[in-house]
Amino acid sequence: MNVKSLLAQGVSLVAAVSLAGAATAQTLPSQTGAGGAPVTPPSAGPALTGVCVFSFPRLLAGSQVGRAVQTRLGQIQAQVVAELNAEGTALNNDIRTFETQRATLTAAVQEQRGNALQARATAFQRKQAQRQREMELTQQSAVGRVGQEVNPVLTATFNARMCSIVLDDNAVMAMNPAMDITPAVITGLDARIQTFSFDRVNVNPQTGQPLAPGAAPTAPAAPAAPATRR
Repeated sequence: MNVKSLLAQGVSLVAAVSLAGAATAQTLPSQTGAGGAPVTPPSAGPALTGVCVFSFPRLLAGSQVGRAVQTRLGQIQAQVVAELNAEGTALNNDIRTFETQRATLTAAVQEQRGNALQARATAFQRKQAQRQREMELTQQSAVGRVGQEVNPVLTATFNARMCSIVLDDNAVMAMNPAMDITPAVITGLDARIQTFSFDRVNVNPQTGQPLAPGAAPTAPAAPAAPATRR
């Protein structure tokens, strides 16, 4: 058992609690390009009949339900970070305490406490991975629900504007704003739904697959303790 290695591992675990790459700064998809709709040229030509442009990211950012989803995801993320920060800090403190007391401990006690800390560090890493997976699935589920709600509104707007084709605004560098149906779809979506409730998706720690609603997560099996050297 390399105690210094374990201590370094504990420090890195606490530093990683921010769950970079989960749903912190990327709660919802970013807007087009530098952060907005396609550019409108100063001398834009006439709107093309039957050609419409739509932005789902701008709908998420501009609709009531999209903003509510972003707020709720931020709340859930804060809960996850607080949970992991508390556990990671406690683990890191215990590792440091073990390091300072190590010279006064018998070999048997060193082995026992070192193995216990190693098991906790491994379990903490697994929990981090589990929570990151849960945040990813929670975001996918919530944004997917918005997509389901917007589908009939988008279809109705498509028909009302007599669109022959709808382009993703990510593929459009510039356009006549009259071709952009996003504001109309946002208005329709706001009239349909403003918010909905959701919680963090729970996943099976062993498989990473989501559990059925109401199912309790199963605790991961404890790693086998290394054999004690004689």
